[in-house]
Amino acid sequence: MRIVKFLFLISLLPSIIFAHAHVFIDYEVHVTFDDNGLEGISINWAFDRMFSAFIKNEYNTDNTNELSEEQQRNIKAGAFDNLKGDRYFANILVNGKNIAIPEPKQFSARLHDNAAQYAFFFPLAIEATTENKEVEIYFYDPEIFVAYTLDESDLSIDNKAENKIQASIELRRQRYISRAIINFSRK
Repeated sequence: MRIVKFLFLISLLPSIIFAHAHVFIDYEVHVTFDDNGLEGISINWAFDRMFSAFIKNEYNTDNTNELSEEQQRNIKAGAFDNLKGDRYFANILVNGKNIAIPEPKQFSARLHDNAAQYAFFFPLAIEATTENKEVEIYFYDPEIFVAYTLDESDLSIDNKAENKIQASIELRRQRYISRAIINFSRK
């Protein structure tokens, strides 16, 4: 009977191994508005200690805890650009409809308090109208190798057209996904 139990437990091992995230990312959403509407969304990812140690060991070859421009380019090429095929795990919806994920701009990487961090910008150029537009952004890995966490304090707006554009941002949690909900319209 012990052998049967042991074999049963061994048969569960692959599902146990793949049933949890391997990388954990806390992220921030910073929304920028210009005179035309939603200019884009800046994202900051802060990685868990294990992935941060990988980035530090693999790319910070001079052990300075400061990433040079060349090291940042290497990180982008080796540990960020490969996410393009998965749309960077990003989902952006405008009024409930998925849109194409734009090529991220302004990528940078840094090491801060032993955590690897990425920052990048999704240019969107969504025009403001008198009708309210709702933009939803969240990150999700369907294989659950990466777990994303977003908190209310990680949301912000830079409204350069405050006298023309009315905008708000809020956090909405649904099951295991935290979503940033941006509402805006022309005044």
